[in-house]
Amino acid sequence: MPDDYKIDFFNTFFNSEYSYDKRAAIRYVEFAQTDVTEKLLDEYLSSGYVHYLNLLVKPENANILAQNAEGIWETELYHSHKKRIIEICASENPDSFDFLKSVDYSYYLLYQIIRKEIEPEVLMEKLEELDTEQHHFALLHFSKWIDFSFVEEKVKQYI
Repeated sequence: MPDDYKIDFFNTFFNSEYSYDKRAAIRYVEFAQTDVTEKLLDEYLSSGYVHYLNLLVKPENANILAQNAEGIWETELYHSHKKRIIEICASENPDSFDFLKSVDYSYYLLYQIIRKEIEPEVLMEKLEELDTEQHHFALLHFSKWIDFSFVEEKVKQYI
């Protein structure tokens, strides 16, 4: 199918009232030749359809993700999406993720360590404030951003 038809297909079906049409259109989003980021975000926030979010979670969308972080976080996100959004948006507006202090503290700590706002020693102390079930996932997330000796020490405590 020529690109012109793909562009028309995308525009016709993405602007449809029916969710099935919109879902079919996202297969051709790269041919849209227009910025559909806002549309995809609106559709994701209203429908929760994860494929819209998959198309948005990219470094070039860091600003819009940071601006809408709280709304996005209110949806049912996979842990992988949460981690990726924080990694992408860490350099964006620092106030955008303050809400995580009360909503999702382990991801707030991840945000702080990526931004180098907290020392690894302090991070390991704060890890103890989390629920025990969250420790291993938080350690896994932190391991990319801190010296492995800190992770190793914590793992030895669990063994």
